[in-house]
Amino acid sequence: MDSQCPGIVAPDASSYTVKWIPRPSARLLPSTVATYEPHNGSYVLPPICEGVNGHVDLELTGRFILF
Repeated sequence: MDSQCPGIVAPDASSYTVKWIPRPSARLLPSTVATYEPHNGSYVLPPICEGVNGHVDLELTGRFILF
C-alpha cells in the first residue's frame, strides 16, 4: 500500500531470500615483479628484451552475471 494505490500482498510472495554474489575483481599476485605508481594507480613492469616472454600473475575473484 502507498499513497496512490491500496495494493495487496500475496502471502506466498511476501518474503524473499537475497544472496550476495561478489563483484568480479582482479589483483596482481605478490609473485609478479612490478612497481606501483601512486599518482595514477598503475603498475609498471620491468623492461624485457625482444623475443623474451613477459607475464603477470593475476588472481581473479567474483562472478560475472548477465541479467
